[in-house]
Amino acid sequence: SIIKTSDNNYIILGYFSDIIKINLDGEIIWQSNYGFISFNIKETNDGSLIICGLRDNALLEIPKLLKLNSIGVVIFMKEYLTDYYDGLFSDLTIANDNNYVMCGNYSDSSFISDKLMLLKTDTAGNQLWFVGNDSLKYNYPHSIINSYDNGFIIGGTNNRSLILEFNNVG
Repeated sequence: SIIKTSDNNYIILGYFSDIIKINLDGEIIWQSNYGFISFNIKETNDGSLIICGLRDNALLEIPKLLKLNSIGVVIFMKEYLTDYYDGLFSDLTIANDNNYVMCGNYSDSSFISDKLMLLKTDTAGNQLWFVGNDSLKYNYPHSIINSYDNGFIIGGTNNRSLILEFNNVG
């Protein structure tokens, strides 16, 4: 993932949470590694960075969220859904209320049945709500955006293209 920041620099996010901030000339401003598998990054309204992914401990995948300030210092690093068997955040969006909404999938048993989920946190990473959809098994969300009515639109795959809209969530 790569984003242009509000200070006209760029953040490059690698798969294993290698993060590099470069200027327009390609010179490194700072770089770090935060030790988990990362999928996407966004800049928040206050110039911080929010990153979603998972921690893989060889037995379980645990959804993870990391927030950094603009110079790469950790504000918080949190894990979610630890009562479930498996899960990951594949993408995130900044909701209209400036809180964070992540999409991904999870399993609630050792039998693989990836179920679609949405999880919302406040700006400090505290969970506000979780929506897990048992009827949407084997769906793999890849991206999430805000809809015009304060809901969320998710794009992904099952055996073909997948587009879902969630209204009035939480």
